[in-house]
Amino acid sequence: MIVTKDVSMEQNEQEKICKKCGRCCHEKLKIRGTVCIFMNSPCPYLKLDEKGYYVEKGQYFCSIYEDRFNIGKYDVICLNLEQAIKDEILPKGCGYEFLFPSTYKFPKEINSLKDV
Repeated sequence: MIVTKDVSMEQNEQEKICKKCGRCCHEKLKIRGTVCIFMNSPCPYLKLDEKGYYVEKGQYFCSIYEDRFNIGKYDVICLNLEQAIKDEILPKGCGYEFLFPSTYKFPKEINSLKDV
């Protein structure tokens, strides 16, 4: 898949668009051509801000955000926006949806392999 829309924007511009729902920060697996997001398996660094210290109260934040692309330092792999769109891992309703090409196939949100 080729990203047909320009996703080259500054980091702070990207952050303003993100809804901070945390749905893209869960385990993912491609099954029979469909990306599945395991909603019961969040990234261990995804935290709910119940007090509003880091983001608005009730939104999610990454506790290793500034260093999230340092592959090998943590036991997770974080993708930049362009790669996340190419890999079709961002769910329906994502703030970045306006950047998705018309051929974008939304991932399926599941709790277990039984849901596939």
